[in-house]
Amino acid sequence: MSAELMRPRSPRLARTLPAQILAALDTQTLVVAGTAAFARVIAGVTAQLRDVQAERNDLAVELEARLEVHPLGLVLTSMPGLGVSDRHQDDPPPP
Repeated sequence: MSAELMRPRSPRLARTLPAQILAALDTQTLVVAGTAAFARVIAGVTAQLRDVQAERNDLAVELEARLEVHPLGLVLTSMPGLGVSDRHQDDPPPP
């Protein structure tokens, strides 16, 4: 995962984890049969995860737009716990 993709969710890991992964790969001396094939699988899964994340973001924008024009949109967004949130469910709560 690139640091740019990680940064919004985990700025600290985005600074350290990519370098740690690359350093660990540089020290690898054993090549396991099927490594190249597995690398293709990982690349495919990564692309799928990017697509899912983009689809999730598009859906969030669409749902928020629908809520804004809904007759009871202001009432719904004013309710504690039900209002529009720009954070992901797994993100820590704001201070």
